[in-house]
Amino acid sequence: MAWEIGAKATVSAREEFVRQVEKSLEVEPLGPRHGYMLSWEKVRALRAAGHIIGAHTLSHPNLAHVSQGEARSEIVGCKSRLEEEIGESVDHFSYPHPALNPQWSPQTLEITREAGFKSAVLTKCGPVRKGDEPLRLKRIYAANDIDQWIWNLESTFLGRSI
Repeated sequence: MAWEIGAKATVSAREEFVRQVEKSLEVEPLGPRHGYMLSWEKVRALRAAGHIIGAHTLSHPNLAHVSQGEARSEIVGCKSRLEEEIGESVDHFSYPHPALNPQWSPQTLEITREAGFKSAVLTKCGPVRKGDEPLRLKRIYAANDIDQWIWNLESTFLGRSI
């Protein structure tokens, strides 16, 4: 399936795959594929408003399905770029949650540690407890509406799978 290819690839490989599909189907290219990203101006404005800025890779691949070099480039590269753009340390990381499992590995956790992150959230749902490893924190999924958010909180703290 196409989503498996995309989840296992970095942005350059995904874009090349899309170009090949467009060519084989003889359709016009879709054009820029990053219009949904925040501008650096908006990122700096969020930081100025008091938000904590965290890293999330350069191109959102499933880090457990790319090479060690690609994982390192994605993790270290996003930290460096964010720090350059906002002018301060970026200490927190969130693993992407593409379609395939697993989404992280002991190897990618070590790269996150080496990069200097103080905390990282995995793709595993659950509460954070005293004594948890800071670079392997669980998360609670955000929701589009308040009822779903409350359900996610209740499910997490009652130990149900979401």
